[in-house]
Amino acid sequence: KAVGFGLGPAVATIPGSRVHDEILPASAGAHGPVGVSRPTNNAGGLEGGMTNGLPLSVRAAIDRVPMQAGDVVVLNDPYAGGTHLPDVTVVTPVFMPGARTPCAYVANRAHHADIGGATPGSMPLATDVYQEGLRLPPVRLMRHGAPVPEVWEVFLANARVPDERRGDFRAQLAVNR
Repeated sequence: KAVGFGLGPAVATIPGSRVHDEILPASAGAHGPVGVSRPTNNAGGLEGGMTNGLPLSVRAAIDRVPMQAGDVVVLNDPYAGGTHLPDVTVVTPVFMPGARTPCAYVANRAHHADIGGATPGSMPLATDVYQEGLRLPPVRLMRHGAPVPEVWEVFLANARVPDERRGDFRAQLAVNR
């Protein structure tokens, strides 16, 4: 359970992240080698929505993106275990020393204040998913410990305040370490 218990304080201490002090809903969990588990924490106190789909997002990341040490996969696709587009999930594989395959995965999901879309705040009166903002299937955010610039650029280009979203991602990455 240690993975989830530090989520709120960890997000709150990352410079530039608005997840904790403005938005707050976030969840984290440790997942077995095939992505099956129960999430361990929900920093926003909103049990259910943020946490229930987390194992499905981990499973989608495992199925769609082969992960190596140092990789991080990001997604917000509601058709891949997500909730709605502002809830962004990051998934990180965990390797034992010398292992070639992950022994587990850690993941967290945080509500980003802006993911593009029709209105600021990422809570439009949307009639379909395309009006909510940018929809990301599972893709690498980090490869071998280094950012994948094209993915960061696409995500940040769709945000009205890209520096805050960059800070939110930094916070989420820190939680999975």
